[in-house]
Order: sequence, then C-alpha cells, then structure tokens
Amino acid sequence: MTVQLGHGFASVRGALPDTPETCAVAARLPARGLGWAVRQESSLAVRHWWSAIAIAACASRRARRALLSAIVVDSTIALA
Repeated sequence: MTVQLGHGFASVRGALPDTPETCAVAARLPARGLGWAVRQESSLAVRHWWSAIAIAACASRRARRALLSAIVVDSTIALA
C-alpha cells in the first residue's frame, strides 16, 4: 500500500506545475483516492457481497480478515 501511495505521489507531482502547494496536493490526492477505494470495497463486502464473503470466510483465514476489516471500516463510516 505504501508503494502505491508513493507511486501516486510521484505521478501527481510530476503532472502538476511547480508551485508551493504541489507537494501537499500530490500527497493529498492519492491518499484520498485510497480512502475512497477502501470505503467502497468495505461497503460492497458488507452490503452486497455478504453471502459470498460469508461462505468464503468459513474456509479462508484471509476472507475472515477481509470481512472483519470491512465491518470495522463500514461501521466507523456509518457512525461518523
């Protein structure tokens, strides 16, 4: 995940003109994009794909961790 954020930062920074705010904008955009992607993924896992995730969680430790993290993220967003 850190590698993707670093690559996003470098890509955005290279595409923007050189101003005092360039680094701040280049750091903010990839972080926001990752945040929205995590929100969407957790919402899909908990609300739309719950049956497939529940079946997979019976057999896969990775699926259980994904389901638990999706529940935490979705609950945090709902409470905010």
